[in-house]
Amino acid sequence: MQTTNEGKIREIIGGDTKLLVEEAEEIGKFVANRGRGLATSQIRNVFGAVKKLEIKAKTSHEISETAHSELLLLIPRLAYMDARAKKRESKELKEILSFAIKEIKGDFERFLNFCKFFEAILAYHRASGGKS
Repeated sequence: MQTTNEGKIREIIGGDTKLLVEEAEEIGKFVANRGRGLATSQIRNVFGAVKKLEIKAKTSHEISETAHSELLLLIPRLAYMDARAKKRESKELKEILSFAIKEIKGDFERFLNFCKFFEAILAYHRASGGKS
């Protein structure tokens, strides 16, 4: 898989739901790699942190400065996931999600779009036979 281009990620984070679904399916299948790719648990480690931030943001209807900082700190977690997995799939996912996180820029709606994108990737990963 060639990494999803930055323009597409910008559109997804900007609110293009149709593109979100298309790209999430492609990425999810690639990351699952017919059961030989990343394990769901490797992805869920980072996804769990995103869900916690999402709950906080939905309660206040904004992304606080602290939450935005915590979100940016997920980029090193993604790098750690990639280093441990040592797979092409983890490198691609790290690059895609890291770029998407940077595109949020503290905006509440863009953050929610990121959450939907990440959740869709995880769903397609599992549907494509991703390991538990």
